[in-house]
Amino acid sequence: MPLIIDGEKLDALWIINKAQVDHHEEKKTVQRTAELLDLKELTDIPKYRNIRSFTIGDVAKEASVSTSSIRHWEKEGLINP
Repeated sequence: MPLIIDGEKLDALWIINKAQVDHHEEKKTVQRTAELLDLKELTDIPKYRNIRSFTIGDVAKEASVSTSSIRHWEKEGLINP
């Protein structure tokens, strides 16, 4: 808002645009992680083919997210163990 008040509308729009891009990338990461939490997809990865359960670390590594992100999503009820 300060940029708009100062008449810097274009700069404000660029900041909003960047936030939208960042949000979109985060959404893709979350969606990919949710897909990996489906055992069928993880067992498609050769090194996990014979494993029936996975650690948070396994999923975090494959999804390229932190374990704390997965724990947070679980705490918020977005995913189930």
